[in-house]
Amino acid sequence: MKANEKAKKAIYGIAILKDMVYAVRKDCEMIEIYSLTDFKYKDFIRVNEMISPYDIISYDAKNSLFIDDTKEGNAPNEIIRVTPKEKDDQECRWSITEDVEYKTRIEIGRLSLTHDGNILIPLMNESRLWEFDCDGQLIREIKILLPDETFQHVCQAILLKADYFLLSLGDGGNREKQGIYIGKMQSQVHMKTHNPEVNAAEYSTKYKMPANTLTPEVRDIKNAIKLLSEVRVIPKVRLLENSGIRFSELEKNTPNHTITLDDLSILVADKESRSVLLFHVETTSEAEIRLKFQRELLSGENGLSSPYRLYLDKTSGCLFVADNEEIKADGKKKAIRGRILVYSVI
Repeated sequence: MKANEKAKKAIYGIAILKDMVYAVRKDCEMIEIYSLTDFKYKDFIRVNEMISPYDIISYDAKNSLFIDDTKEGNAPNEIIRVTPKEKDDQECRWSITEDVEYKTRIEIGRLSLTHDGNILIPLMNESRLWEFDCDGQLIREIKILLPDETFQHVCQAILLKADYFLLSLGDGGNREKQGIYIGKMQSQVHMKTHNPEVNAAEYSTKYKMPANTLTPEVRDIKNAIKLLSEVRVIPKVRLLENSGIRFSELEKNTPNHTITLDDLSILVADKESRSVLLFHVETTSEAEIRLKFQRELLSGENGLSSPYRLYLDKTSGCLFVADNEEIKADGKKKAIRGRILVYSVI
């Protein structure tokens, strides 16, 4: 699949919705649209005030795309929801910050979608996850309990099943500990928001709190987290060190993007190693789960240059790879000339 010839910037996200493939590029306000049937460039959506998209995910049930947009200076990242059938229609957008004065920026990792259609966002430097619904309502904050300070930078989190998360550590963290791990929920209480009055009564009874302390619409993240703390709905996920795989043991570098093929198979893009790796989820004798490396599925020999993002179309069995060229500029690596490669893997 050839990228739009006019766009020579890196591709930082790909997603599929209905019969179209959507791609976003660094420092670009447009979402590129390609046909899923013949892979040809079709059109674009211009998103007002989008500065530099860093990731994109799709949710079929809501016919929506969700984009992580990086702003300038200390301005916080913004999640933008777009409905493709209505150009320039952003149904909602919300900032990823607790600082209303924007003095500090929260570094966030890759987006993922839960089974319920909620959006998981890792706060990389703070070992926390924020889970939002499709309208930007904060559902819960999840604390990640790492074994020690040498484990850093949770750059992506995927909910595998009820109590287990797949956690990717990388992007500037301890090189020796970069890899993928399993995290297990230590405690979990769900806050339902579809009927605030019933929930208020339910939680006030359960936690012996006044019902008026629960507000039906919480838009301010800082107040929302305070509220969730008060009603004891902040769960904790403990990283199970022996359940994961350090990329240094595989003579690889860092997990840049992770997706699930199914409940038992996982694909990870390692851009520095120019490879896509296949892992298997297996159950231990203690009824826990852990990861096992299977093989290198794709490499430079398959045409990879620097794979940044992955997306699997389970209907066709095609794996879409956002692949960029990396050069050195001012002593730093820079991704340019993004393209989308398509492989048959199922």
